[in-house]
Amino acid sequence: MEIHEPESAAQVRAGRELTVRAWAEGYGDILSTEALSTIEEVMLDQDFEQELAEFTGTGIDNRAFVAVADDEPADSPAVVGWVTLLWDAEWTNEFVGEDEAELRACYVDPDHQGTGVGAALVETALSHVPEGCERLVLETFEAYDGGREFYEAKGFEQRGTGEIVVVGEQNPSVIYERDC
Repeated sequence: MEIHEPESAAQVRAGRELTVRAWAEGYGDILSTEALSTIEEVMLDQDFEQELAEFTGTGIDNRAFVAVADDEPADSPAVVGWVTLLWDAEWTNEFVGEDEAELRACYVDPDHQGTGVGAALVETALSHVPEGCERLVLETFEAYDGGREFYEAKGFEQRGTGEIVVVGEQNPSVIYERDC
């Protein structure tokens, strides 16, 4: 597996497609079918060229990374993981402090979960936290035991609770932090 910034709009789209699959698999018991359907529409109705530009290149404050499978054909490698790291105050959630970065998204294709892809994505994000950011913070659904267990195993500690609103549905959340 190789992890790098997306190299094309197609890789950004593939990252968003696997995010949709991961949401359906992981949050299917938490969110309504209607909410999941709306998330799919929103995720896949994007200008992926613009999104590529927002997360890559020089002078960009926020980053995205894809995990690409080694065992796929060279002409069409599969994106099996997607992570976004934010530290620009305009983009981060309100629970993120001035000296913190946010792990906004960390998703692994359901067929590749449990293979170390998620751990590698978190380590990649940690290695790219900019100087001056002392902690990496994130928010996950309280009801998603798999997510909470994963982040706790990666050294994140709970620092509070919150609420994630998805298409009008309110969901209790847990906010985690880890020193960089």
